[in-house]
Amino acid sequence: MRVDITVLVGIVAGVASLVLGFFFAGGSLGALLEGTSALIVFGGTIGATTVSSSLRDIRRLPYFLKMAFTADSIDPLPLVDHFCRYVDTVRRSKSLLPLEEFANEPQNDRFLSQALKHIASNTFNADELESTVLAEHASNQRGVELFETAGGYAPTMGIAGTVMGLIHVLGSLNGGATALAASIGMAFTATLYGVGSANLFWLPISANLKTKAQQRLLIREIQMDGLFWLSKKDIGPASQLRGKLLDYVQTSLGTHVQDPHQNP
Repeated sequence: MRVDITVLVGIVAGVASLVLGFFFAGGSLGALLEGTSALIVFGGTIGATTVSSSLRDIRRLPYFLKMAFTADSIDPLPLVDHFCRYVDTVRRSKSLLPLEEFANEPQNDRFLSQALKHIASNTFNADELESTVLAEHASNQRGVELFETAGGYAPTMGIAGTVMGLIHVLGSLNGGATALAASIGMAFTATLYGVGSANLFWLPISANLKTKAQQRLLIREIQMDGLFWLSKKDIGPASQLRGKLLDYVQTSLGTHVQDPHQNP
């Protein structure tokens, strides 16, 4: 896996745009750094999200963050090629034993390796495989919901922080106009933290996780189709499998996929 540079660039660019815009408008960087507002907004958001989620989901937060900030090399076409090679080899040898060797190839993940070994040993269970894929996707969706929930609470916590700040300001109107203006500006920092964090971190991360969960589901479904094909008693030719998988990829992605094995 490698770092998903688009996520880092997007967050940094978004935060930098807000800060620079505020600075160019005559504001000072120090005015944006307000510890009390940060405590109210981020502490309140984390607390409310924790209450709304299960302990298991909270414990998996590092996994969800890793998924968001890393980029998978997800390309369905090489996977289609691999399965066609498996089919050709099995049909030529008239044996499932070569799948044992294919299972150990470096490009195969644990899910695919184990499934190939099960087919080779005649212990393949299609229902169990499908249940595993559905459970994995549901688990990834929990990460989407976790960050989406935080994105919903953050602006509200920002408003709460602003109201608390204004209550404090109005309760102690014994300073000059300059001090009063500074206190009111500090109170509204909480709203900025809430709205900014929701739209620059929580919700974008949720959308990122949703996209990656769909990409991983596509790969799993291609793998399942290929595995079901290999598990048949009468395995059809690789050309038929290639057409079936490419049609599925095109339908899932909503775009034309050029088969490199065919003349354009």
